[in-house]
Amino acid sequence: MAYLAGGTFRMGSTVDEARWAGEQCAREPLGNFCRSYADELLAHDVTLSPFFLDRTEVALGDYQRCVDAAACARAAIPPGDPRAGHAELPVTYVSHTDAERYCAFRGARLPTEAEWERAARGLSGRRFPWGELWNPHLANHGALDFGARLYVNPFSKAILVDEGTTDDVDGFAGPAPIGSFAAYATPEGVSDLAGNVAEWVIDLYELEYPAAPARDPRVLAPKQGSSGVLRVVRGGSYLSPFVELRGAARGYGVVSERRRDLGFRCARDAP
Repeated sequence: MAYLAGGTFRMGSTVDEARWAGEQCAREPLGNFCRSYADELLAHDVTLSPFFLDRTEVALGDYQRCVDAAACARAAIPPGDPRAGHAELPVTYVSHTDAERYCAFRGARLPTEAEWERAARGLSGRRFPWGELWNPHLANHGALDFGARLYVNPFSKAILVDEGTTDDVDGFAGPAPIGSFAAYATPEGVSDLAGNVAEWVIDLYELEYPAAPARDPRVLAPKQGSSGVLRVVRGGSYLSPFVELRGAARGYGVVSERRRDLGFRCARDAP
């Protein structure tokens, strides 16, 4: 694990930053189907206590040890999936509950959304884990193009793009072994916070942040009128266009779903 010092950072995006993300997404081949980035609002100050965070996403081999100890459910990898048995790949096809159980097995927990964003953006609020500018060679990513799958969000009835397609610019057609992009880790030594596989965090998903400053926030109870079944997903994946790999970008998943591009990493409180 990497140690991340406590401190205050600006979480979320301003209106101008969210608008910029939408403009960049609109340049993709399927830009007409870009989602709104309004869920990154409102930008607000967050103060965090120090914590530890896994330097890499949890690998399939590490997760399997929890399965072998009868403390975790087996990852729901479909028969014939080429990633089965590759211990160095990040574990996927795990639900939010699966991820929580694995972290507990290690004496850890899932990171909060605020902790995850602080790790990706630092206290300075950089756009990507490595800095301000996008570079397609520094992360395992995809594109929003004609291989994407479209679906209707049952909560807003909006048509959204669920995933893009892979490309070969970054050297991987699917998920990469953990640590493959360690040379482009954050200054604190945390890898793959942009791309490879998306990551569960502990918080419930809400459509916007509160404007007030917060200390060590974690959203564990739904607001009135919220569904309470969605959990936040962070980081984008090998299927995602580059705007989804920004440190402020947010996604979500139903708590029980298991996706081919969705994994996790663990955190732990620091003394």
